[in-house]
Amino acid sequence: MPPMLCGCLTSKSVEQMVALAKMVEDKVDVFEVRLDYLEKLKHLKKLSEINKPLIVTCMPKWEGGRFELGEDERLKLLSLCLEFSEYVTYELRSKKTSIEKLVQQASQEGVKLILASHDFERTPSPKEICETVDCSLDLGADIAKVAYHPKTHSDVVDLLSVLNHYPKGKVIALSMGAVGRISRILAPSLGSPLTYAKIGGSQAAGQGQYDVEELAEIRKLLRW
Repeated sequence: MPPMLCGCLTSKSVEQMVALAKMVEDKVDVFEVRLDYLEKLKHLKKLSEINKPLIVTCMPKWEGGRFELGEDERLKLLSLCLEFSEYVTYELRSKKTSIEKLVQQASQEGVKLILASHDFERTPSPKEICETVDCSLDLGADIAKVAYHPKTHSDVVDLLSVLNHYPKGKVIALSMGAVGRISRILAPSLGSPLTYAKIGGSQAAGQGQYDVEELAEIRKLLRW
């Protein structure tokens, strides 16, 4: 399966997310729905009107997101969205019991689980990154996501080198910020199953994201 271009939906309402998705659905393969950006957690089933696969996630404040309620509430919210999602992203630093519960629920619904690890301060060594990936996969993740902040271009190279140690499509790897921006172009060619992009004037869900239109053109040139 070719690498996917993922458009990130960071609107304040479900209705705005649906409208924004329809504007660019011909450019992307999948949408990431950031539930933690929503001002009101209502009418979530309306997200099923989006005509592309969905990655649903609700990033907590302690992982760089906006969701401030407890883990039980977050897990319940994600569980409600499994019926119309193809993927669900959950944080590796979450309680192990919560991860185990979501692994079971996602499996029952035929939804693929992405276990994510973020560090907004540094990039670990390749060995540490591999240990994180192994931990995610051992816990039952279909895909491991590792996103780190690089201080040098060598950090970016270290992160991307990890992709050589795993089967194609098993690890989403990206470096954040201006220094790491190139990883969002290179990683799909090295085995990462997708790359994230912001949509138009909407707020970027991650530091250094390209616009969907830009990445769509880059993908044509590189022939992902």
